[in-house]
Amino acid sequence: MIGLISGDGNASWVLEFYANYYMGVLDAVYLIDKQILVTDEVLEEILHIPPKLEGQDDYERAEEDRLILTFDWHKVLEVIAQSDSTWIYGTQKSGPKSIAIKYLTIEARVWHQILTNYVMPSTYETDITADMAVFIWCALEGKQMYLPRLVRKYMGRAHIMGNLAFPCLNTRLALRAEVVWEDADERPTIAGSKKIIPHGDLYKS
Repeated sequence: MIGLISGDGNASWVLEFYANYYMGVLDAVYLIDKQILVTDEVLEEILHIPPKLEGQDDYERAEEDRLILTFDWHKVLEVIAQSDSTWIYGTQKSGPKSIAIKYLTIEARVWHQILTNYVMPSTYETDITADMAVFIWCALEGKQMYLPRLVRKYMGRAHIMGNLAFPCLNTRLALRAEVVWEDADERPTIAGSKKIIPHGDLYKS
């Protein structure tokens, strides 16, 4: 589904990247003196993802159905959660807000950890958002999802979420643009990685 990015992350580059990348529709940012391309095509190349097919993918169609209030939330619950599980609703009754992680099936928990690490970052440890629930449902059902669009979307939300997501991917983008790694540049510490990668007892069960 996705070529998982691992390796060293350059914390200095990541900080500067997010200082300039403030919305998910930007196609490029400047890092030091180089232009860093952040297009769907570049992410396809780095993540080893096939080009997008024509039209909407299944996740986009689900997003549209949610907006016009025709989405069937019960079918998501049937796939990702244990029997007798329930949604958590907020002030907006048009759709659920989240679901407690403890209600997820083992398969859904595995996909949740993969997706929060590599596509849709989250620091929540007790529940998952409705967006993530739909994403897990798509993954478990084998539905089409064009990941570069989602990665760019959540890169653009770093200012809102307050965590520096995709540090190794950001570093790969910079290396692709031939940014020079200086001796003074920082690598994230193990403790610092907890700001980026979900952690906690829930992931050890």
